[in-house]
Amino acid sequence: ATITNSRVTNNTDAASANSSAGGTIDAGPDPSTITNSTFSGNVNSATGSREAFGILNIADTTITGSSFTGNQTSSVNDLANGTLFPEGLTMSNSTVENNTVTSPVQAFAALSPTPGLAPATTTVTGSTIDHNTTNSPGGTASGGGVATTEPLGITNSTITNNTATGSVSNGGGIDQDPDPSNLSKAAQGTVGYWKRPVGVRAQQQSATGVTLVYTTIVDNTASSGANLQVSSLA
Repeated sequence: ATITNSRVTNNTDAASANSSAGGTIDAGPDPSTITNSTFSGNVNSATGSREAFGILNIADTTITGSSFTGNQTSSVNDLANGTLFPEGLTMSNSTVENNTVTSPVQAFAALSPTPGLAPATTTVTGSTIDHNTTNSPGGTASGGGVATTEPLGITNSTITNNTATGSVSNGGGIDQDPDPSNLSKAAQGTVGYWKRPVGVRAQQQSATGVTLVYTTIVDNTASSGANLQVSSLA
């Protein structure tokens, strides 16, 4: 998908029974580019037995000069996979703020990139991730701002005032670990990382952890690692 100079607002993707909520944009396996666009007030809701994939359920993605504000992702019985749920991600000069993710099993942070068929790296530059909420009453909230197993590089960015709440809540700013099982320990249990079949889960790259350059991560909230819970920090 290529989205440029666009507004995507106040849409609802609702799934019931045994269906997953696929996302406001569900672009499939091809790379996507989003430039100078706004996503606000969109709802991704799974009210049956399956998970909600977030506002963006897309493969390798480049986001530039765009904003994602006031979107909601929720599942009443399964996982809620963040607001942005890409595979590889390069994001610059963009804003992710005031989004909510809710699940009684496991809720992942607003920005939740996950490897697909190949290892990937998440890069964030000149961006703001602010006032997002991840809520999992009775389960696990993984990250308030960012949750990923991928190597993560963040430069000249701000991650502030994000909140992860749940019976277990990790990494209010960033929850990062190269072992998928460490992000999948909801109190009620889950089946695999984002339930991707074993055959399509990527092997992690040898380089893991989080690299921060001129980046501010403060005033986030979680029961474990209020600002950071990461495998390594550089």
